[in-house]
Amino acid sequence: MKIKIKDIYWTFKLLGDKEYVLKHGKDSAGITLPLKQEVHLRSPLSLNVIAHELFHCYVASCCLSSTDDIGKEAMEEVGAEIIEFHLDDIVKYRDKIYERLDGR
Repeated sequence: MKIKIKDIYWTFKLLGDKEYVLKHGKDSAGITLPLKQEVHLRSPLSLNVIAHELFHCYVASCCLSSTDDIGKEAMEEVGAEIIEFHLDDIVKYRDKIYERLDGR
């Protein structure tokens, strides 16, 4: 499914456990691929993992990869502003992704 985040479409894919482990290993339940604007989620779905990966999408939308170095305090401020300005959208998208991909 596709979600528009700050004018960029991100594709969210639910992968079965075996497929996910083959592609990304067994140590995570979700991964964000910023260069592809794609998120892979491991079955079974978790609301917390979806929110976590959505946060990565918002961080990617801040174009921080074009900076040489960003300190811990600045990164904390970026995170706080994402929560301040986008928390409602993260929760809305989290629920929509869960409902659509989980099939409930």
